[in-house]
Order: sequence, then C-alpha cells, then structure tokens
Amino acid sequence: MDEAPELGEVVFTLGYTKRDIVYTRGAVSSETGFESDSVYYEVSLPSNAGHSGAPLFNEKGNLIGIITAHLSDKQAVTYILKHDYIQDRLDRLSDSLEIALSTNYSKRNTSTKRLIKLYRPFIFEVH
Repeated sequence: MDEAPELGEVVFTLGYTKRDIVYTRGAVSSETGFESDSVYYEVSLPSNAGHSGAPLFNEKGNLIGIITAHLSDKQAVTYILKHDYIQDRLDRLSDSLEIALSTNYSKRNTSTKRLIKLYRPFIFEVH
C-alpha cells in the first residue's frame, strides 16, 4: 500500500472466529493505537480471538495491516499493526526470504464480494 488509510475509511477483514470464515467490516477510527502508539491504527471493528493475526484490507483490496489486539472492555475497538511497519520488518529479511507483498491480487475498481473470493484461499486458521 502506498498511502496510509484516512480516518473514516472503510476496511474489512476475513478471519476464523468460528469454524467458518467470517467477513467483518469497520472503519479507521484513529491514526494511532493504544496509548497513541504510532505503530498501530485503531479501527472500529468488532473482533474476537479468531481475528488475531487476520489481515485488514481497504475497499480496494490493499493490505492495511494485521489485527493484533482488541479492548475487551470497549465494544468494537481493535488495533491493527500498520502495513509499513510490517513491510519494514520484511524488507530487513529480504536477503533470506523471497517475499513480494507489493503484488495486489485484486484490480482497482472491484467489489468487496469479489475481493473476498480472491483472498479467501490465502486466509486460514492455524492451531
């Protein structure tokens, strides 16, 4: 992703909060995370334990980040590890791993339904 998401931007995730994959939609509510941590975004998105580690996408299908935590005492507050932080860490591994996160498997003007179909095979539950 080339640019940071804006406040209010619609986002979605696919995760395994039960046996079947679950689509959840929300919006970016803060440019920082818990206690203003700049490595995270805060999103208004209901999440459960099965969402931990799940990707978060914008409506264009670009990766925004990865779900890492939620506040159990506040409804629909979820923290997302930012894409640029993740990309920086992966770039540091580039000598030992061949990873092409810049490849976007979707096309620009596509529907959320189509994005779910495209990304679903790449999202799975690990026990």
